[in-house]
Amino acid sequence: MLEDYEEFLESELQTLATRTPWRTEADIQSTIRDLLVHGGFDLGPETVILEKPAPNRRRLDVSVGAVIIECKKNLESVATVRAGAKQLEEYL
Repeated sequence: MLEDYEEFLESELQTLATRTPWRTEADIQSTIRDLLVHGGFDLGPETVILEKPAPNRRRLDVSVGAVIIECKKNLESVATVRAGAKQLEEYL
């Protein structure tokens, strides 16, 4: 059973690490959700929420309890990383 988790985790992490031009932020959100729900973290599908409404007409990309994950399609740009960090600050 542990080998199944390890194989699954390796496959999903490789998917996240491999940049493709057609991958969307929704694809990234979905992969992260699958990792959290099926990756041996003992989280049920009802606890991992995609696109949860937030104040000021915003949405949390992925949330699990008090944990917020902001997804970006490409992290090569410093401006994109800063924008994501600012979004997370605004949620808190």
